Amino acid sequence: MIYANLETTHGSSLQNRMLAFVAREYGGHLAHLFANAIETQQTWNLQAPDVQEAARPIIKIAEQLKAPTLMMGSVASSIYGLPRSVQDVDLLVDFNGDHLAFLFEHLIHDHIFDPDTITLAPLQHTTFSALHRSRLIKIDVFLPSTVLDKAVLAHRQPHVLIEEKAPLFLASPEDMTLLNLLSHQKQGNTADDQWNGILGLLKVQAPTINVTAQ
Repeated sequence: MIYANLETTHGSSLQNRMLAFVAREYGGHLAHLFANAIETQQTWNLQAPDVQEAARPIIKIAEQLKAPTLMMGSVASSIYGLPRSVQDVDLLVDFNGDHLAFLFEHLIHDHIFDPDTITLAPLQHTTFSALHRSRLIKIDVFLPSTVLDKAVLAHRQPHVLIEEKAPLFLASPEDMTLLNLLSHQKQGNTADDQWNGILGLLKVQAPTINVTAQ
């Protein structure tokens, strides 16, 4: 997987380059939150953009709350299919309103986020985003809102990607294909990168994928 880096971002200082990078990749709202964080944090330790390490704190929070979670999106498609360039991570997590206090208390250590967006997410079954402070990777957290989402969580599969590290749960190849097809359809069937990801997944998983899975 390939990540954009700060070498391609203009700025007079590392902090200015980081801010410009976040604005370019993730938009003005997260950039504003990031700018406020820079002002209040005296030192900043920039780390390598490791997607597993960026997502792991949220996954650990979910495990402590016994909220089922899995990784999907471009990262999962790259694991199952052909490598893709990714800049953020998609998680499906069964958080609810009772989890908010614990989530706020622990998420703030490693991530920057909008508390209002997280508060509304369980009520409206919407998505919230969190930016890893030192790795500058955005985590998009989707809350299950449909029967399909619940089924995908029930079918999740553990994958050990790095020896001696805890496994990551992914949607099954069949569920990933269905989720990607539905997402592609919602975008008007115009996202070429997503379509290529679907084709790559089917190509690599062809020998074992169950096309009759329900």
